[in-house]
Amino acid sequence: KANSSFNADNYQTGPLFGDNLAIQFENTVATTLFNTVPGITGDYKNLSAIGFKLNSEGNMELDESKFKTAFATDPESVRKLFQSFGTSTNPSVSYVSSTSTTLPSATSPYNIDITQLATKSTWLSATAKTSPNTVSEKLTFGGSLFGGSSIDLTVDIGSDLDTIVAKINSDPRLKDYLGAANVGGFLEVSGKKFGANGGFTLVSNQSPSGSNSGVGFAPGTYNVGLDVQGTIAGQAATGNGQFLTAAPTNTAAAGLQIQYTGLTTGPQGSMNYIRGLNGIANEMLKSFTDATNGLAVTSEKSVRDQADSLQKDIDAVNERADRKAFELRSRFADMEQRIGLLQSQGSRLSQFTSQNQAQ
Repeated sequence: KANSSFNADNYQTGPLFGDNLAIQFENTVATTLFNTVPGITGDYKNLSAIGFKLNSEGNMELDESKFKTAFATDPESVRKLFQSFGTSTNPSVSYVSSTSTTLPSATSPYNIDITQLATKSTWLSATAKTSPNTVSEKLTFGGSLFGGSSIDLTVDIGSDLDTIVAKINSDPRLKDYLGAANVGGFLEVSGKKFGANGGFTLVSNQSPSGSNSGVGFAPGTYNVGLDVQGTIAGQAATGNGQFLTAAPTNTAAAGLQIQYTGLTTGPQGSMNYIRGLNGIANEMLKSFTDATNGLAVTSEKSVRDQADSLQKDIDAVNERADRKAFELRSRFADMEQRIGLLQSQGSRLSQFTSQNQAQ
């Protein structure tokens, strides 16, 4: 406001007074904030409905009573008015997050298709445990599940398989990452994290036998966890565990992330994505401030281009003036030379005439 001001007393103006971009920005902000959020349902679809307004000075004001009534009546709708969110036709598909590049689904929800389920890494010993441990044993857990570090667990003499399982499941360093079970006398260990990043390793310092864990020096039957795979809005998406994120090349839903917890592949309904006021306002601001294509940048570039064009014209005029001045100086010098020559000739003629008259 200060930079767009006009002082009627001294006729001084701010640097943005009458600037089209500043006027456009002010109008766009007001319109954006108070427009109805596209795709939202219920009684609270815009800021006016929950008590916000602009006063005569252009400042935002809040009717607290109206806001409290709206929040008490339908807090979820008030939240959705501000936040970007997604609703799914399938309870196994849930909205996680989005980015500024994610476009609202408007009247055409984004179809979700799953081609591969997310799984957890599992390991099954190759040797069954038939008797208690005759020696103390050290089990070492490692891999990406533990961030590349390793954890050692001591199995005491006399431990049977159920004791080993209970010790793994109760260890504070392991229990949040792994779960162990007795599967027909074989030790089974499963990761608790879906996907390839939930992979782990397990080895023992003892050769596998019936009188120890049966782990041995190398894995038994190991199945690495898989990341969910599929498409969002019929276009590419990338899986990480149970989370599927629309790829940057996805022209509709780029950046939209969903979680799939179902147990079947194929079409899984659709996701209706609505960009709340936070996303709408950010997109509006980006349209002005983006360092590459923002209106402020393009406006500045336009002014620079005009200045450059004027400078080129000025340079061209100066160049023509320099050439013309050089040409005129050359002509003047030639004229002076000719005048000097004529004067010399006139002088000789005068001398010749005087000599003839004297004779």
